[in-house]
Amino acid sequence: MTIRPNTSTENTLTDIVPIEHHAIQTFHDTSEGSQLQSLHSNAQLQLSFNLQSSLNPDQIMLRFFIHMNQALQCNSLHYQNSSAEIEFASGSEAIHSAEYELSLSQESLGSLKLTRSRLFSDDDIAYIEDSICVLLYPLRNSLYYKRALELATQDMLTGAGNRISFDKAIVREMEISRRHELPFSLLAVDIDHFKAINDEHGHAAGDYALRAVSKTIAKVIRKSDSIYRIGGDEFTLILGTTKQRGATILAKRLCDEVNKTKYAYQGQRLDITVSIGVAVYDNESRAELCEKADQALYRAKHKGRNRIST
Repeated sequence: MTIRPNTSTENTLTDIVPIEHHAIQTFHDTSEGSQLQSLHSNAQLQLSFNLQSSLNPDQIMLRFFIHMNQALQCNSLHYQNSSAEIEFASGSEAIHSAEYELSLSQESLGSLKLTRSRLFSDDDIAYIEDSICVLLYPLRNSLYYKRALELATQDMLTGAGNRISFDKAIVREMEISRRHELPFSLLAVDIDHFKAINDEHGHAAGDYALRAVSKTIAKVIRKSDSIYRIGGDEFTLILGTTKQRGATILAKRLCDEVNKTKYAYQGQRLDITVSIGVAVYDNESRAELCEKADQALYRAKHKGRNRIST
């Protein structure tokens, strides 16, 4: 553990063991010490109960921050886990910090930073590390649960959403549209001559094409848009708060981007294009909206592929 004089306290925690042990004052078996130990134990038990009552990483970190704020008057908490795409921050950052890299059984669980306006004492550091001991297992469980949910709603090959997640998302988007009178559009995207790619270059090349096109789509669309692999070589995009003109512009941009991108698998060039059908929600049923997008896609195919149709 390294102490940064007058500014912050930096700690590296691996399996709850700091790289260097900071000198921590221990309580002697006195009446006052026993009382403090009892209060400390009760606080950690309450923290454990609070953390284990949620499987949401953000909720867990919020509850941990509330506990540290009450116990040590911490001004802010920042947690980041890049692999799980999680970043949580609460409070206003102060000048002094205690920072930890969290891991359990050699598995990285992200980084944690606590700050406050005055230095952390030796006892404060001991309390933080005891609290992190309580945090790690609920945090790891919440990360596992988050990943399990993602796998259940994610296409394993491309990383796009699967049909299960599409069915939920389209219903939610229709409800929002009806309640707030907001438009949204669907794009039905199909890789042209996909069977020929499989026949000429093998199914591994076809898998590569699906992943590559999915990445191209993700690069072009907005963060508020979502992509789903519905089956085979067909993707469906939900464009929130988007009318026909905006959906058509995005579809054209996507078609052009795929067309100009140089795709190659194991040194073999793959000429990949897509056809896109555009449909705008007009208070019809989910089946009717999807059929409308499919019919637009079929027209794009019929007109020669590598184009869009509304």
